Amino acid sequence: MHHDEPSEDETSLLNSASRVENTLVEVNTRIARLAMSLNAPLATEADIQSILNREAPFLQPHAREQISNNPFNHEPGRLIHQWEELRGMLVLRGELMSQSIKDLGLEVTREINSGIKAELQRDGFKPGADGFDILSGSNS
Repeated sequence: MHHDEPSEDETSLLNSASRVENTLVEVNTRIARLAMSLNAPLATEADIQSILNREAPFLQPHAREQISNNPFNHEPGRLIHQWEELRGMLVLRGELMSQSIKDLGLEVTREINSGIKAELQRDGFKPGADGFDILSGSNS
C-alpha cells in the first residue's frame, strides 16, 4: 500500500466535503440571484436577520396585502414567493453550515467557504452578493 493514497476515512471526508461545497454553491448562487432580483440587502447580519425574522417589508402581512391589491403589479404572488424563497434559502444555508461544522469540523468548513466565495466570483457575482462574507467572519 502506498503511503500517499488517502485512507478510506480521508476519502469519505473528501467526498462529504465536496458534496457540501457543491450544495452550498447552488444555495448561495440562488441567494445571490434572488437578492439581486429583489434588490434585497444582505450586507449586514441585521439585514439577514430582518429577512429571517420576516421583518423585511415584503415579508410583512400588511405589505403582502398592498402588493396583492396593487392594480399595477401584474405578478404580486411571484414577488411574495421570491421573498419567501430567499428567506427559506437563508435558513437552509444556516442549517447546512451548522451541519457541515458538526460533520466536517470548522477548518474544513472554512476551506469550503473560501471555495464557494471564489466560485461565485468566477461566476461574476460581487463579493458578498450572497451575504455569505459576514458568516465567515474576518478570520478567513
